[in-house]
Amino acid sequence: MTNGNGAAHTNRVTAAQLDSFFDRYGWQYEHAEDAEGVWLTGFNEGGAEFDIFIQLSDDWVIFMIYPFTVRPEGAATEEVARRLAAVNYEITMAKTGIDEEGDTFLAVELPAEDFTFNHFRHALDSLSEYAQQYHGELTLLAMGG
Repeated sequence: MTNGNGAAHTNRVTAAQLDSFFDRYGWQYEHAEDAEGVWLTGFNEGGAEFDIFIQLSDDWVIFMIYPFTVRPEGAATEEVARRLAAVNYEITMAKTGIDEEGDTFLAVELPAEDFTFNHFRHALDSLSEYAQQYHGELTLLAMGG
């Protein structure tokens, strides 16, 4: 279906809907004070604390644990990068990487169009599962172990 100017109607998720998804999921969150369209949340598991940033852009909903490990230095950077590349083949729905500053991340990026609570739930569930599965190993590599 199109609107009056021929463009297709879209059902893009709103900030209010994301707030309601957090409430339905049962996780505490806050809005970033210095950035519009950014939510902050996280969880603790096995003595590790995971900070999750969720950003709503025009086209995407991005869920990211950042940083995912301690910042690798020297030779550890190459080892971590190699393992992150392998992890990307082992996991679904999420991706890992190293940014330009050398910090690692674990992320899920989904289209904002037709985004539902099930997408929200699957994104947070995936981040939680993969964080628990890979954080210890990658942190050891990042520390040169």
